[in-house]
Amino acid sequence: MRMPIITKLVRNFSAAIVVLIAYVPASSALAAGGYSVAVGASHSDNIQRTPGEGGVEETVTSLTGAFIVSNESPRLSMSLFGQGTYLHYADNSFEDEIVPRGTLSIVWNVQPARMDWIVDDRFGQITADPFGAFTPDTIENTNIFSTGPQLTFGSSRQQLLLIGARAENHWYEDQDIDNNRLNGSIEFVRELDGSRNIGLTAYGEQVDFRNEAAGTDYNIYEAFLTYSHSSGALDFSIDAGVTSLEIDEDKSDGLLGRVNLSRSFQSNWIVRLSGEYSYTDSGSRFLIGREQSSAGPGQAVDDDSLVAAGSPLRLEHVD
Repeated sequence: MRMPIITKLVRNFSAAIVVLIAYVPASSALAAGGYSVAVGASHSDNIQRTPGEGGVEETVTSLTGAFIVSNESPRLSMSLFGQGTYLHYADNSFEDEIVPRGTLSIVWNVQPARMDWIVDDRFGQITADPFGAFTPDTIENTNIFSTGPQLTFGSSRQQLLLIGARAENHWYEDQDIDNNRLNGSIEFVRELDGSRNIGLTAYGEQVDFRNEAAGTDYNIYEAFLTYSHSSGALDFSIDAGVTSLEIDEDKSDGLLGRVNLSRSFQSNWIVRLSGEYSYTDSGSRFLIGREQSSAGPGQAVDDDSLVAAGSPLRLEHVD
């Protein structure tokens, strides 16, 4: 009985928040926007990645349009990103299709410098087959809605205590793995100097599936230290700590590690490195992918690695 109650609360409360935000006066607003149009073509001698010989050849042409608009004011910030791609299959292996993607982010400054309320919605595609091609036969639409408060405590920016909570709804078009989530975090951040920070974070998440036969409810907990350095040419952060996964009566403990590094050079070259060793799931990976893709129109999204799954996984990943 817990699932319908959580779902109803998330939807009703989120709708009320959106309505309230609509009435918040936007004084001294700063608006911005942009758009892009791109055309492309690709050819494959085995578009479905079938084993052995006899693969289907296909040429795919694409037309992509994208836009981003944002509006910022002292009390309200909003960003909307939308993208649509028309795919034409010249050899008729699949029917032509339009692939939509989008992100909506709203931050309501309830109490200046103390409390924000965040509303976030991310829509896109995910594949159900980790070994199959990213084609109309293997992808499905997914949407993740999230809302909750972000609290900030501290007398100065050099030392802050951040407390956040989110209620989330994860929806999948085809697979019966829809789920609701509650998560929260407590983070203590101290600024060492103008470019370096150190932090301590505790995080927990509860995942409840609507259909118990499709997935087993589980909890994930994390505790880790963060060191970050940011300068004009180098951005670096590393998380190191422990994590725990609870499924039914079983519990698995392990190490946690994340690293992100970006180094730019005067010749306009940029080198990036990222890696992670943690417990996660497809919904969390989708959110990361959407966040990275929403910086501006026309940016590519590597959705081929996003797999819809009704269970958590141990991620060991380096790019």
